[in-house]
Amino acid sequence: MKTYIPNPLDTEHIVLPEALNELTEQMARNVHEVWAKGRIDEGWSYGEQRDDQQKKHPCLVAYEELPETEREYDRNTAIQTLKLILKLGFKISKYSIRSIDSAVIARIKRIYRGFCWTMGGTLAIAALVIVVLAFSPYFEYDSWPILVTMTIVGLCAICWTGYYGRQLLKIYTDSRKQIFDTELSLYRESVRREELILNEQTNDELQNLKIEIKRKDLKIAELEKEIKKIKEGK
Repeated sequence: MKTYIPNPLDTEHIVLPEALNELTEQMARNVHEVWAKGRIDEGWSYGEQRDDQQKKHPCLVAYEELPETEREYDRNTAIQTLKLILKLGFKISKYSIRSIDSAVIARIKRIYRGFCWTMGGTLAIAALVIVVLAFSPYFEYDSWPILVTMTIVGLCAICWTGYYGRQLLKIYTDSRKQIFDTELSLYRESVRREELILNEQTNDELQNLKIEIKRKDLKIAELEKEIKKIKEGK
């Protein structure tokens, strides 16, 4: 029977930041949930003692009800997974490149409210102009001053509408630029980590090659000694 020797990647030097503590606990809880669901789907149920014949297991309970030793086992699985992700050059971040902070959202809401008020005022002025034009023959005074005033106000409303439109377009452009800059930064960081990993792997390969060369040199030296002894014996 062939002997299997596990050879996991060395992650002892990887230190997880404290910001990942919450993620570690959530992953540990999910590890238990996935395991428990798999067991239940296979016909297992809760039992005070483990019984493989009856398919009973004492750990088929909620994560919070597990013994601390079992929860620590799940945490270790989560920790080793996170360490492996970091070692392979990936970056763990809760930040989403498509999220917009609260200040930008408040700015958009403010501009949107102004835009709605402007559009509402424009429509109201247009309705008044139509009413004045429709009933002007029945008025005893000229309606042109009212029409001129309403026209000026309407033009101002249109200008304000254009202003709000430009502001919204500027916010959209700035957001797209922020997304692009973030993606570019993440890409550069990923490339840098890949280069570090490749350099580390190259150094390891060179070190292994040097060790192999030394081993062969020692073997050659031993063979030369054996040949010399054989010649001296003759």
